[in-house]
Amino acid sequence: MSKQKHLVLDDDVHEILSERKQLTGSSIKEIGNSVLRDSMESVFLGDIVGRILVENGKVSENDYSRALNQASTKLRQSRAIIRIPVETTSKGTLIAGSLETRQLFRRSDSAFQVLECWARDSMGLPMDAHRHAADEFFIVLQGKMLVTMAGTAYTMRPLNILQVPSGVVHSVKPLDPDCHFLTVLVPAVPEYFGREA
Repeated sequence: MSKQKHLVLDDDVHEILSERKQLTGSSIKEIGNSVLRDSMESVFLGDIVGRILVENGKVSENDYSRALNQASTKLRQSRAIIRIPVETTSKGTLIAGSLETRQLFRRSDSAFQVLECWARDSMGLPMDAHRHAADEFFIVLQGKMLVTMAGTAYTMRPLNILQVPSGVVHSVKPLDPDCHFLTVLVPAVPEYFGREA
């Protein structure tokens, strides 16, 4: 009789697995095993490719080690992203990737806010992955957009609505220059206030 071993998961990982369970109908065990197997396979594949490049003289051992360290640093930084990656323009709107946003309304007690978002260029650059302590509802008015939520991509078209639950890592990308949508955040998120009138 073998003794079963269990992983103790951090709260944020358990939340992501629980959300994926709701989206897919698979058990947390099935999802967790799949993610771990994919992750281990990717690590082994990357190591094998690196060793082949070193053995064939394409890169030096030092270059390979330096690349591994840089990749590890970038991975740790990407896990730490929590704040919303927006910049305020001189007009008081917010920009992130190829999206521009302005606050249309915020209730006085900040219980919710409504944002108008549109593609500001045709490059289709995504907003960096982030999370916030608010439920977010996307309502597409025109064009197409891609919302990646907890690793699953959703293509949205006019009149589609999608909820991103509070705390879930997500990113948004316009798929065409006509992309135009509304976002409702419950409660309001201070980073999206922009310049108040």
